[in-house]
Amino acid sequence: MSHRSLFLLSFVFYTLLTCLSSAVPFFWDNILLGSQFAHHFYDSGFSQLIPNAEVDAGHPMGYGVYLAAAWTLFGKTLAVSHWAIWPFLLMMSWYWLKIADHFLEGKWVFVALLLLWIEPTILTQCVMGTSDVVLLAFSFGALWCILSEQRKLLSLFIIGMAVVSLRGIYWALLLYVFDLFNMLFDKERRGVRQAVYLILPYLPAALITIAYYGIHYQQVGWLVRQPGSRWSHHYGMVWESFYCYKRTQFLLWRFVDFGRLFVWISTGFALVLYAWNRKFPTTKQWKIIALFLIPFVLFSLPMIPQKSPMMHRYYMLQYLMVGLLCLSLLINLRSRWLSGLCLSLLIVGQLTGHLWLYPDRFGMGWDATLGHLPYYSMKAEMLEYIDEKDIAYEEVLASFPMLQTGESTDLNGDLRRFKPFREKILKDNSYLLQTNINNGFLPKHMAELQRDWVIEKEFRSYPIYLRLWRKK
Repeated sequence: MSHRSLFLLSFVFYTLLTCLSSAVPFFWDNILLGSQFAHHFYDSGFSQLIPNAEVDAGHPMGYGVYLAAAWTLFGKTLAVSHWAIWPFLLMMSWYWLKIADHFLEGKWVFVALLLLWIEPTILTQCVMGTSDVVLLAFSFGALWCILSEQRKLLSLFIIGMAVVSLRGIYWALLLYVFDLFNMLFDKERRGVRQAVYLILPYLPAALITIAYYGIHYQQVGWLVRQPGSRWSHHYGMVWESFYCYKRTQFLLWRFVDFGRLFVWISTGFALVLYAWNRKFPTTKQWKIIALFLIPFVLFSLPMIPQKSPMMHRYYMLQYLMVGLLCLSLLINLRSRWLSGLCLSLLIVGQLTGHLWLYPDRFGMGWDATLGHLPYYSMKAEMLEYIDEKDIAYEEVLASFPMLQTGESTDLNGDLRRFKPFREKILKDNSYLLQTNINNGFLPKHMAELQRDWVIEKEFRSYPIYLRLWRKK
């Protein structure tokens, strides 16, 4: 199939996906990075660049401006929020097809497109309509420009990355490192002068970033770390060996979680067969490997001693690079049944990822699996029950993400909030709303609930449960 035919398929896929997910509320970090950022500009009439301290997490505000503009033009609804992401879904698939066509050939480009569709974390982020989809779309566009030597267009994509999030700024730097690596394969372009020339498309984004954070510092007195905020502890460092060991385990878990284990198994099997036939990596395969290793070394490893969370969505491009490497290896296998076996394992394994469930004490990346979808309807039923029983929100303890108002999550105008859960006030309250979505309830908390509380109301739909506890 031609590139345009494959894109038409992707157009249909993401259009249907947007139709089906247009009522999905804001969830997890998208509540802050999407809804609350956009509310800042929408409510202020775009009169203030820097948000108030409660919302300001040190990120650039480009996505918030874009979403607020969509609300202003078409109405502040969940459907508008999702359709605002739709162009970026198409951009993401268009440039992914170009990247896949650069590294693969023939029918394998379609398989690469299929990998984009089914990758668990990417699919979930698309359903949620997050700024990470926008960042991934710009990243694909920038990567294609590097591979195809389109330097002017590259500048626009780098600006897009830089205004979306702090991670976008850092990933722009990582792409420049890959840009330098890519230069090494062209003997005519090697040298210090060429390396300096390569940085030119990155300079406009750098100037915009410097200007924004200059204004930001002038107004609030800090750059990316707000002293005393609920995010400030994320910037701390812990250099204890055991802590770093556990964080390394956590990092590696992200790369095999939600069905990606089967991608690694397929890739490992293909590598063994590739080596067995005494073949060596091609130039294109080395580039794919670099696109995995450069972010892993320069982005992932520095996060190990930090206190900041390692979210699944941080590594979406790297997940796809592993799959792309696997496909580039399978192309050269002579045995069709072995290729088919690896492909089946890779595809079916990832589809099962949305069914993965861990015990409560481990917590999960709920914004990286479609397994979280039952939460929305159960939450609506529970809120209806609380209203029917005339239970005041101020009497109910809850934890993230149930602490946010209905206006922030569903854009429904409901400004009521539950009382933030704290261990020391557990015994002083009569009701507690708890779900395995929370991730914040430790085994000792659950033991106390089982001992001193009873379940007033419960809703279940695999893999989610939602409970309203009442003190005995």
